[in-house]
Amino acid sequence: MVMFSSSAEAIVVLQQASSSFDTQYDSNPFLREEKQSIWRYTIIPRYTVAAVADQNRWYANGALTLQRNSDNRILQDREDPNLEVGWQREYERGQFLVAARYDKRSSRFSEFNQNGFVDIDGSAITKSLSANWTRAITERLSYSLGTQYVKTTYDSSRFSDSVSKNINSSLTYELTERVSPFLQVGYTDFKSDGVVTGNGLLISNDNSFFANNVGSAGDSKSKSISVGAKILLSDQWTFTSSVGFNKVDNSSQNTNTVLGASAGSGKIGSLNLTHQGERSTFTSTLSRSVSGSGIGGFVESDRFNLGYDYQLSEKSTFGAGYGINKNKSNFASESMQISGWYSKQLTEMWQMRLSVERRSQKNLNQNANGNVVGLTFTYSTPEF
Repeated sequence: MVMFSSSAEAIVVLQQASSSFDTQYDSNPFLREEKQSIWRYTIIPRYTVAAVADQNRWYANGALTLQRNSDNRILQDREDPNLEVGWQREYERGQFLVAARYDKRSSRFSEFNQNGFVDIDGSAITKSLSANWTRAITERLSYSLGTQYVKTTYDSSRFSDSVSKNINSSLTYELTERVSPFLQVGYTDFKSDGVVTGNGLLISNDNSFFANNVGSAGDSKSKSISVGAKILLSDQWTFTSSVGFNKVDNSSQNTNTVLGASAGSGKIGSLNLTHQGERSTFTSTLSRSVSGSGIGGFVESDRFNLGYDYQLSEKSTFGAGYGINKNKSNFASESMQISGWYSKQLTEMWQMRLSVERRSQKNLNQNANGNVVGLTFTYSTPEF
């Protein structure tokens, strides 16, 4: 990416533009046991502009995903916009940030990592407003407070629309140069609109799809508290761990049939190990979390992720990743992803990326997998 600037009246304007051209072969886009393969062709123009003046920074990021498919009987063509605007202000001992975002994407992917389901070819539209404030109380003690409002709607989909209101805070103390313990507290109010049905979801029952409603609207509240520490093991290795408690309350009158909306309590936590080398980066994360989803309420997720990338030269890099996600609500599901990629800077303005991925999902009687191979060229605009 090339960034360039111009200044007028103490305001510095930074701009960045690019376009990516992607071709993908997907052997099983819906992750069904009866596979249907397809070619996808995608163009994504992107543009970013930021204005900086003294302690203030205003920014806007925009992108438009234009996708065409080799067979519209399997997948429909798509035009998905994405826009984010924000304002950030730096203070002597802290920072304040507020941002608004609009995002539209295929609902086949929006819920896959969340609950292990691949939906019909609909759309997930997310509108969010968030704010975050951080402040150093003393030289060693710092505080963070964040809040977020998220509204998610689904078009031509069987997931449930929802509104989520979240507030979280953390307190961090630098005990030594290498050890920083912290305390985190969070609260989420999650309202699910409409009805979750099985007509589009890939949930099988005795090898057939549910034909009737399997959920109803619900109102759930999640409260969590956890303690942990960030430890610098060496100049290259960092270890972060936390353990805590989460409680979900459900006000629905029909909680036994709302997918993912069951009330209850349990442990949450995470373990993260990161290595930052001269030419390579490695990260591993094991976590248990509770979050709202498109299936009508909160889902408990156990995740394990590995990521590695290595810089072969100044112009080429390769990497690999592995992730498995096990979800628990009123039923269990599991999703898995294995990926590998190679990127090369062809010229000052052109970059190439080759990627391969294998995905799988298990839920009830459904057990399917698929492979995706992609080739992407990205063009970054020169200075203008």
